[in-house]
Amino acid sequence: SLNKIKQSVEKMKSDDSIKENICVDPKKALQDYLQEEEEGIDGILNNVKHTQSGSIEFLHITAGAGSVLAGSAIFPMIQGAVYVIDCCEPHCTCPEQPNEYRRSNFCMDKSDFYGFLKSACADDIYSTLKQKHAMCVPLSKEASEAADKCFEKLHRDLEEHTQLTAYGFFALLELSLILKDSHSPEVNTDMGIAGKAVEFIGENLCEDVSASAVSKALHVSKYHLCHTFHEKTGMTLSGYVLEKRLSKAESMLRKGVRPVGEIALELGFSSVSYFCSVFNKKYGMSPLAYRKSAASEADFDKKRKIEENNENNKILINFVAAATENNGIKEYNFIQI
Repeated sequence: SLNKIKQSVEKMKSDDSIKENICVDPKKALQDYLQEEEEGIDGILNNVKHTQSGSIEFLHITAGAGSVLAGSAIFPMIQGAVYVIDCCEPHCTCPEQPNEYRRSNFCMDKSDFYGFLKSACADDIYSTLKQKHAMCVPLSKEASEAADKCFEKLHRDLEEHTQLTAYGFFALLELSLILKDSHSPEVNTDMGIAGKAVEFIGENLCEDVSASAVSKALHVSKYHLCHTFHEKTGMTLSGYVLEKRLSKAESMLRKGVRPVGEIALELGFSSVSYFCSVFNKKYGMSPLAYRKSAASEADFDKKRKIEENNENNKILINFVAAATENNGIKEYNFIQI
């Protein structure tokens, strides 16, 4: 595993690497990481808040069976599998036995993770997420146990700091390598009635996707469709459609200056007033107020990043020679993430 990390780091080197003002002690971070590898970490992950636009969620199923709605597909809930989900899409788990369901999860900024994947040369994972907004990676027992340790380390790092430190990036790099080695595009999604409904809604979101219209397109009864959809996803079909449309509207408000009325009608809302009402209920403000808030937030983030760059306050990982011969690291390597 450490040899793979070293190989990946070699690919991630930056030509204009900065070798001063490192915000963490890289040597200590590496030593702590190696020590945790030997000793292990106790504890489980609970109550990690789900985020929405701009985030990626990692979900590791440690126990349970059922289904996972993510992106535009319904995945089987596989014990030991890791799901990587773009939070801009409605997503939820629907375990068959809730009292037996166990999971670990954490969230991080989407643009940061996509940049990390490109640096780590995980192009297959990157393209899958960009295209489908979600992926499921079944893991072997050994790989699942290793992934669980990565989740614990990431959760610990995010609890103690406002962002990932070098220690957290070691764990993220290891988790990415586990997913890269185990990833297979042939994971079957649910193409039963519920799965076909999710696919149909995703392809026709701006059209009539009421229960009547979807059941007619799929040649099933309305009752059977609604019952099966709720059983597989834990959501009503109309609730899922509304979430999809609101998520799309939120993305359009963040990225452009199109009139609110135009967005509402394009996405199939019955009226502008209804759109404003349901949007306010979900996001706590009107669409116009949300657009202004998002613009201010984007400006703030841009200024903050400029200030951090000026101060060289970036997360840097410095792989250094270690005392033992088992880690496979023999030289100073400065990289910027």
